[in-house]
Amino acid sequence: MQAAIAAQLNGRSPSDVTELNLDNHRFTAIEGLTEQFTKLTKLSLAACHLTSLEGFPVLPELRKLYLNDNRITGGLDKIAACKNLEVIELANNRIASFAELAALTQLPKLDVLDLLENELTKEEDYHGRVFKLIPSLRVLDGSDVDNNEVIIGESGDEGDEDDDEEEEGNYNGEDDEEDDEEDDEEDDDDEDGLGQLIGDDIEDDAEDFDPSGQNDEDEDIPEEDDIDTPVRPKRPHDEDDEDDTKRARVDA
Repeated sequence: MQAAIAAQLNGRSPSDVTELNLDNHRFTAIEGLTEQFTKLTKLSLAACHLTSLEGFPVLPELRKLYLNDNRITGGLDKIAACKNLEVIELANNRIASFAELAALTQLPKLDVLDLLENELTKEEDYHGRVFKLIPSLRVLDGSDVDNNEVIIGESGDEGDEDDDEEEEGNYNGEDDEEDDEEDDEEDDDDEDGLGQLIGDDIEDDAEDFDPSGQNDEDEDIPEEDDIDTPVRPKRPHDEDDEDDTKRARVDA
């Protein structure tokens, strides 16, 4: 354990460490974990083959302790001195009696406890009896006192997933508002472009307009006096008509 702790420290002082993850190491005893970790708030010792908590130090700031997937049968009094503990996970261990849980009543802030896959869970009215034994407890094995499911996030707080979804929805809402603003700007640009196009056409028509009612083409139309009347060619019977007219004048 000492080598694993040294690797986690990576040159830091134990008093500067707030979280320590020693999962999946094979430990025969708790060694190297000392009271020098005065600021440690989260400690994980899952799947370490631990059978006892002998040698567990007093960690005044410890709030979350993960001991699941070990071989612990008892000795929970060793962690009872960590008075700020709020979350303890002991799933898949070998705790078999309520007497072993008695030490946890000394933890006034204990809020979440996981004992799944322990022999104790097979006892009659196990769920109700644990809640009566530990008054501060709010969540046991993922359920409240009425057996309603409670989702606990990695931080140990209820409803973390819902908060994440709500935040994501807010981000999407902001994105939608930005998209709407961009669409409005595009519509305004289109209207400005159309208005400019129509305005140009109106200006062109105004330039071509002749207030006198005539344009250059009207000046080329000839007046009525200037139009030549076509001459009808003479036909043979027209000469006979002229002779008759002359005789009539002589007789007169």
